[in-house]
Amino acid sequence: MRFVTVRSVEQQDMQALHLLRSERVRQRTATANQIRGLLSEYGVAIGKGINQLRRALPGIIEKPDNGLSPALRSLIEDARQDLVRLDSRIEALSSQIERVAREDEAARRLQTIPGIGTVIATALLAGLGDARQFRRGREVSAFLGIVPRQHSSGGKDRLPGISKRGDRYSAFRE
Repeated sequence: MRFVTVRSVEQQDMQALHLLRSERVRQRTATANQIRGLLSEYGVAIGKGINQLRRALPGIIEKPDNGLSPALRSLIEDARQDLVRLDSRIEALSSQIERVAREDEAARRLQTIPGIGTVIATALLAGLGDARQFRRGREVSAFLGIVPRQHSSGGKDRLPGISKRGDRYSAFRE
């Protein structure tokens, strides 16, 4: 049995930061979808994307002839303010992650790899820690759960492709 090293306090802090940011992003998406759903029941359609929602909401709330009741306008305005608060919290958490990524030498080296930015680099460092504990890249991918799905039977190995069953943390999917 292979054992991995215990996470340091810094790694745990970084993981907590990432998990809080991920949860705020999830809450923002849920709030935006809720606003879209409420408005669509009144026949008000908004294009895809959070930015289109942000741009359209003030006009929708202020427009008197779109069929929205005053009670719904108030509720939508409260939800819009929730979006603004979540945006500012996400921005604050992201800036903390960027600060750590600038200060950490290993994070800066990871960011030189195409496709890896500050969020992924710091998430990898928080999740993996000291990569010297792994002998080869295959062990790292197995640790993260990035392994082929298995449909083997009767001594015949069938490995169709890599699944996304491993670490479901959203930073690895950004």
